[in-house]
Amino acid sequence: MIVSDDLFIPMRKDNLNSEAIVRPQLTFWQEAWLRLRSNKLALMGLVIIILLGVMSTIGPMISGYEYSKQSIISKNQPRPKRTGLEPMSLVETFLPGSGMAHAFPCLLA
Repeated sequence: MIVSDDLFIPMRKDNLNSEAIVRPQLTFWQEAWLRLRSNKLALMGLVIIILLGVMSTIGPMISGYEYSKQSIISKNQPRPKRTGLEPMSLVETFLPGSGMAHAFPCLLA
């Protein structure tokens, strides 16, 4: 296939900028912020992460406990036994005073 020179005509000066992109220049962070603002779930996740960070920073000051005063020696001690309480069956735990313990013998402890 032979291409003739009359198919190629020089472009006029007024058509040089016809395909120019006329959009304001944005920095990387400006474009990232615009994309983040348009994504509602990502924005909610960012708010939650910031909230967790603030709570983890302020929480120890509000609680009144200091991490340096914890007792590492007693960290794996069992709970103290409760005295004065009789062991109850599962039925009496969920239905106290119902007298239904005889109806569910498989649940008796």
